[in-house]
Amino acid sequence: MAMADQPRLDDHVLDNMSVDPLPSGRRLRTVGNITSLESANVVASTLESFSWSSLMDLAEGIRDRHGIGKDGLGLRYPGDDLDPWDEPYHDVLVYDQFDRVLVGVDAFERLATRYFRALVTGAQRLDDPVTRQPWWPGFVAATEEIERRVASQGDPPH
Repeated sequence: MAMADQPRLDDHVLDNMSVDPLPSGRRLRTVGNITSLESANVVASTLESFSWSSLMDLAEGIRDRHGIGKDGLGLRYPGDDLDPWDEPYHDVLVYDQFDRVLVGVDAFERLATRYFRALVTGAQRLDDPVTRQPWWPGFVAATEEIERRVASQGDPPH
């Protein structure tokens, strides 16, 4: 399917997705309870599918604006290497095993920032053992870098 044929979610759909950390016993799960419209499920399920052990890879990918994938799901930024049959695109392509959707770069990064911040805040509040992993400070730093970039973009249009 050509990129031009991919559905594109309006930015307000991502901006209206709520993100709440879900504690699981005394530990926080990476599933952030992203509430979304059915059309945005591929975005929510893709973000939530990254485990703690691969969360740093996801944060680095978003921070550096390059794609990342695992087990048939992931995301691709404009400028990532294209397959020969793909057309260039200017949005983030988010995909899972069953669906693909284009989303605006800024709106996607606003959502990712809310998701990462919910995980950081929740893990710190629960004193989750994940906060003592060697990669945790890098994850927090990547989250803060993405937050600064998002803040510099100003408020989303209404």
